Amino acid sequence: MQSQDTKRLRSLRLHVDWTISPGRAVEDPVWTFARREERLSLRRQETEEGFLLVVTENGTPRSYFFSDVARLTTFQADMEAFLVQSGWTFETFSPDRRSGRDRRHFPRLSDRRRWWTDGKPRKR
Repeated sequence: MQSQDTKRLRSLRLHVDWTISPGRAVEDPVWTFARREERLSLRRQETEEGFLLVVTENGTPRSYFFSDVARLTTFQADMEAFLVQSGWTFETFSPDRRSGRDRRHFPRLSDRRRWWTDGKPRKR
């Protein structure tokens, strides 16, 4: 059986490190969750004083301030676990920073893919 700390560390590793290089514009990372017709997004925003986690539920934003990214990440991991346990489903992450061709439809010799980190398929 895994300890809570082990589970938390695994969850922390799944989060995105969004350090910004000087002179490079980067979109704020956004995780979107859905439950029936409801939508909830978690957006990280760097400020001069620290970091904000902006939680927007059905158009209503709330902000939580953190002095360092480690505390924000711990809070966000706990919030995501709560959301999933209470019926929310991870839907999307943006921005999509992958480069190269899409390998998701490439045949695999063994299925080692981390399916639980994929969002719902996009409707085209």
